[in-house]
Amino acid sequence: MNFEQHVTLGADRLQRTRETRQLVKIFTHIDADGLAAGAILGKALWRAQIPFQVRTLRQLEPKFIEQIARNYRDSPFLVVFSDFGSGQLNVIAKLLPPRDVVICDHHEITPDASVEFPYHYNPALYGNDGVKEISGAGMSYFLARALNPNNMDLAEIAIVGAIGDRQTSGEGHSVIGMNQDIVEDGIAASVIDVVQGVRIFGRETRSIASALSMSTEPYLKGLTGNQGACEMLLVNMGLSTFDVKANRPRTLADLSKEETQTLMSTLVNFCVVNLNLEPNLVLDLIGTVYRFPREPEGKPLRDAQEYATLLNSCGRTGHSDLGIAIGMGDRRDALHEADAVLAEYRKSIREILESLERGGTIKLKGSIYVLDAGNTIDEKMIGAICSVALVTLPPNSPKPLIGVVSSEDETVKVSGRAPGNAIGAGVDLGKAMRMAATELGVQYPAGGHPAAAGAKIPSSLKEKFLNLFEQKIGEMLSTR
Repeated sequence: MNFEQHVTLGADRLQRTRETRQLVKIFTHIDADGLAAGAILGKALWRAQIPFQVRTLRQLEPKFIEQIARNYRDSPFLVVFSDFGSGQLNVIAKLLPPRDVVICDHHEITPDASVEFPYHYNPALYGNDGVKEISGAGMSYFLARALNPNNMDLAEIAIVGAIGDRQTSGEGHSVIGMNQDIVEDGIAASVIDVVQGVRIFGRETRSIASALSMSTEPYLKGLTGNQGACEMLLVNMGLSTFDVKANRPRTLADLSKEETQTLMSTLVNFCVVNLNLEPNLVLDLIGTVYRFPREPEGKPLRDAQEYATLLNSCGRTGHSDLGIAIGMGDRRDALHEADAVLAEYRKSIREILESLERGGTIKLKGSIYVLDAGNTIDEKMIGAICSVALVTLPPNSPKPLIGVVSSEDETVKVSGRAPGNAIGAGVDLGKAMRMAATELGVQYPAGGHPAAAGAKIPSSLKEKFLNLFEQKIGEMLSTR
């Protein structure tokens, strides 16, 4: 059975709930991909007039599956897991009947799964790559499209999920594989445009100087957080920053190809001379941009990267409900509230990065760098902090960064991020996390992708876990 045939079975299973009046409960992850996935499924069910609920979870831990199972026993419902579930098949099978479970995920599948789930959708089952080619939102999109072809307009939010999960490994930072199929659906439905331009947050919504000053990926010391310095840089290069006809500041999206090249040359020179950064780090800011023509010009939801950042900020700050509402189409109260959440989120990240710049927080531990935040950072933020903190590490180092933060329940959240050259050197953070957790007998979820992974471990095992994890990474690096 091929993917198209298989996903049709899942769509039929969803349709049957309307006839049996069985409630559908969607459980999804709190990151941008998870929120996009939950929104896609929610919108598709709403359109089909199928009763549903959406709940977000930090991780699909056994205690949450047990809670879901207790509620199921009281009144059976159809369980839908999106952006997680493939790595918890044995736990799910012990507590819930597979016939009442739908899984749309792209993470590694439980290797020793003892039960087959008839409605389990994971790219690995069809020979596709869940790291580079399709996200949880993408798998959810294909189920929604099978439910009704008119759901092709949801390709927009599916690509937001892919961008949120950094699935842009194609030429010019484009998506590939099944994600590209989704882009083509979006183009056909007139909801996605593909252009080449500067990939900096705020390219649609902020003045050029403001967007540069907000940059955290890369973190441009002397420019990030200093709009005055950015304005001076633009003045010195002679770039026109105000649109007289429109009576507003120009944005990065307004720049011509020639102006973009001039800006990039100036930034490369600044970063090489003042920051000792590699030119490619700045040149990587030029590439494929995914835009959504249905959204108003000058608004954050018009750009896939800004949209993904908005969703991620909602999930990481305890406002997942706003992210789901926006993904399902709310452009009033939820979007207004989320704008404020995003501003505070990015401010927090900049402040933390500035403290990292002062030194002493990130320490080298053999084959890894460790950022031990103690209890000073919300555990939901540590992944985002690690992502942007990578640029503060020595250039060309293949060693990944591991963030550690203490939780209130006597556990430690571990989040890892690896630079591109680490992946090329053979590093697989997800595999190393799983191996270390398994050897220590940790029952919490652990794993992820080669470039981004996470784990939750008892506080008492923190040092043992880090030592074991460092050993695994060292072995990976030594084999190349």
